[in-house]
Amino acid sequence: MQAPSARDLDTREYTLTKPQDLIDFLVDANVRLVRFEYLRMLARTKQLCPRRQEAELEEFQDDRGNVCTALATLEELKELKYYPCLETGDKSVRASFSLFLGNTAPKPVLIVSVSHCWESQQHADPWGFQLWCLAERMERRIAGLTALKTCQVWVFVDWICLPQYKRTHSEQQFFHHAMTSMHVLYAHADLAWVERLTDLTPDTCMQRAPSSVAIYCEASGALETRPSSELLRNSTQYCRRGWCVAETQWISTRAHITGVAPISPATFQDRVKRGEQDAADGLALQFTHRSDAAAVMRLQEKVFLQQASARTSLVADALPVQEVLDLAESVSYFKSLKQLSLADSQVGAEGATALAQGLQGKNLYTLILDYCEIGDLGAMALADLLPQCSLLMNVSLRGNNIGDAGAAELGPALRASDADDMLEVVDLSCNRLSDEGGWAFLQMLNSSDWQLLPSLLTIMGYFNGMCKAGKLFEGSELKQKLDALDSADPEVKNIKAEMVQITTALKSAGTKDAKLRSSGVVVVVFRHQSDMRACLKKWTSFWARWFQCEADDVSFLWRSQEPSPEARAANPGDIHWAELAVPPDQRRYRLLATNGVMFLLVAACFGAVYGLRKASESIKGDGGDGAGLWLSMLPAFVVAIVNGLLMAAARYLGDKEYHDTLTEQEFSQAAKMSVGMVVNTAGVLYFMYSQPKEWYQDGGLVNGAFTMLLINAIVPPLVPYMDLGYKMRGMKRGQLTEDKLEYMNQVLMRGPNPKDPEQMKELKEVKMQIEIFKKAWAPSAMNATRRYANALKTFLCCLLYSPVLPLISLVGMVGLCMQYWVDKYLLLTWYCRPVKPLSADIANFFVRFVKWVGPIFYSVSFFIFVTPSYADKAAVLSQFIICIVISTIFSIVFPLSVWMRVYLGMPCRSEMQMLEHEDDYYQAQYMWSKEMKYHKAEPREGLGT
Repeated sequence: MQAPSARDLDTREYTLTKPQDLIDFLVDANVRLVRFEYLRMLARTKQLCPRRQEAELEEFQDDRGNVCTALATLEELKELKYYPCLETGDKSVRASFSLFLGNTAPKPVLIVSVSHCWESQQHADPWGFQLWCLAERMERRIAGLTALKTCQVWVFVDWICLPQYKRTHSEQQFFHHAMTSMHVLYAHADLAWVERLTDLTPDTCMQRAPSSVAIYCEASGALETRPSSELLRNSTQYCRRGWCVAETQWISTRAHITGVAPISPATFQDRVKRGEQDAADGLALQFTHRSDAAAVMRLQEKVFLQQASARTSLVADALPVQEVLDLAESVSYFKSLKQLSLADSQVGAEGATALAQGLQGKNLYTLILDYCEIGDLGAMALADLLPQCSLLMNVSLRGNNIGDAGAAELGPALRASDADDMLEVVDLSCNRLSDEGGWAFLQMLNSSDWQLLPSLLTIMGYFNGMCKAGKLFEGSELKQKLDALDSADPEVKNIKAEMVQITTALKSAGTKDAKLRSSGVVVVVFRHQSDMRACLKKWTSFWARWFQCEADDVSFLWRSQEPSPEARAANPGDIHWAELAVPPDQRRYRLLATNGVMFLLVAACFGAVYGLRKASESIKGDGGDGAGLWLSMLPAFVVAIVNGLLMAAARYLGDKEYHDTLTEQEFSQAAKMSVGMVVNTAGVLYFMYSQPKEWYQDGGLVNGAFTMLLINAIVPPLVPYMDLGYKMRGMKRGQLTEDKLEYMNQVLMRGPNPKDPEQMKELKEVKMQIEIFKKAWAPSAMNATRRYANALKTFLCCLLYSPVLPLISLVGMVGLCMQYWVDKYLLLTWYCRPVKPLSADIANFFVRFVKWVGPIFYSVSFFIFVTPSYADKAAVLSQFIICIVISTIFSIVFPLSVWMRVYLGMPCRSEMQMLEHEDDYYQAQYMWSKEMKYHKAEPREGLGT
């Protein structure tokens, strides 16, 4: 493919918000992005990145076995369309492009830029260390987000994407144009993300690397392999390189930034001047080519001022101390700033004071400084800022080591801000407020007038695992005191007044939170996992689980005189917080409704099958053997259809039931599906052929069981393979034409215009259409509960009828293997990620279910089907009693934990036991997503009421 003709484009301006401008810049400057799969292949085979001139000729085999060019072609760049069809689940990742080639479905494309150090003049990465770091970091990020695995990733690395020395005249023109607008590749809003490679190659890696490298040789005018000793190395650190810091500054103009902060043009220029003077401090900036300094300073100032004038939100995390101070200086330029959010940053009291000074004159809507260790002094500094923020809606100072002194300053400051009708959230959780300090802060807020405050409980929080719910949880104790006192006692009046205060505070919470005040649930969070284990040991020990009926799979045994209501809490995202306080009567009503509908479906199936059997017998009696044979197969299809209706009823009506956790809800639905389908399948068969003489007749129990179980074992696993829901959405997908796509892109690029209601309405409609098309293109999610229930139905039905027809065991094995293959294939290649993934508890439930019913039902099945074959019925009965007693002991008396302990106690099994010194559970939370952390999942901070 020939590059476009060189032309003078230096006067063109590219915006940082329009997607088409990013594409136009790549095309105009002839920037050829490299495919990440190619970079990964180079890293795995320990090859170095080639120059752009050589990379244009490179081809490789991608993960799908297709031969691709190493660099994205110009045709592909021109075919990119703005279409944000990918939800990544990561706020720092944007995915705004899709590739349309021919009649194929659009493929999501991520454009990623890389900021890195050139370690030598002749080759940017002569030892391959930066390539290895880039491949590892990006592969880890892509693996962590399931949505990214289906898209193409195109990467900008200047060494391989821009023409390198020695360039032709045309290449030099394109290169010059790229340099004049290089900020577009780091600051544009529609880049997926920007990788910063700040480390230089360690000496140990240099020693292990090959002693030669392919570089351009001036003498021969060609690429030659030369000794590494001939390289002109550059060992300047990333943070002292002018180009690298400029790229970092352009990155800091994006919506969400990590580890970097914008600095003012004056500060940037001062650091460049200090670098020219060879200053020894760590903030001086150096340029390999000093002639670049003036152009870079102009470009940094231009981009900074352009973004500062329009920036309304700044969200950052993991900022070091110096970056926080730089931010405090530059934030004064952000005239339109309405939201400031910092998290997990080294702010401290000094940074908080500097930020408060820089934010003077800003009327913020949102101020968030979470886990920034500002302490009481920092809180006092912010208290001087808050009174001028009359539009403040959200204040969050979580995890900042703020005590009563800091809260005492914040309370009056918030009240003085005149934000009574605006403030919605005040969050001082995870600090060290005492009960008295927290209660005093509530009173300072004048909370009785602020009905919009979602949860007053959030301001209390916890510190070092000590729950300080204080007076908000004294209601029950006060009630007991009140009941013990005489009505004439003068103390009664004081107690009633205090109870009114507590009730008022609880009622001021939002509707969802207010429901919790009578749930009786308190979640206690421990600082260390060892503390949690010590606390749980009392009621999860061997004897407690056995003799106090604490095991999940034991239905009856002795109970302790004072049963402990404590238990290990579910994951915070698993709890249905608003359903904890639903009265038992409402729960039972919904449960009975679900079971009643399922009972009617089973009864209708019994009636339909009975009618079909009578009709089949009547037709056979009239000589219609062929028609009777086909009619005799209909019950199997009726049972399969009713099984589907049973699963749908259990799912639809089960979702309307009240359960404390999502796991309990799935357990309930799984049990209903399993029992309903087993009764409907196995029960119908026995109901049709209950007489022993009918079992082995033509068209009797054996034939019916084989036909019915074969259909019910094979058909249900194959139905999900077709993904009927996705096929039904095909009509909607067909409505996405090129004209419609172009229209939506134009509306999105035009952006919102609050002064034109028609344009705002049009933009809203287009965004709604995009959401609809996203759902139309998305595959279905696996219904794990239904799949488990179907597998259990196949297993139990084949188990129950194996005494009368041993061959049916093979049918069950075929059905289970087929379901396993189909489910695994769909999970790995097709299904999308569920909104709320189920834990392993659902699988453990089905193991327990088989343990409960398998041995007992198998014994009963043998007794029913084997007894008619023996003349001595008493002998069969005695053997049955022995079997049923042993089965009952195994199923009901001994919990699985007992067998597990025996199994783990065997030789060579000690390595499978859980050790006390293993990785701490709560330390592991730092690697979890935010919604899975106790201290970040719910505004209640794990405190029930």
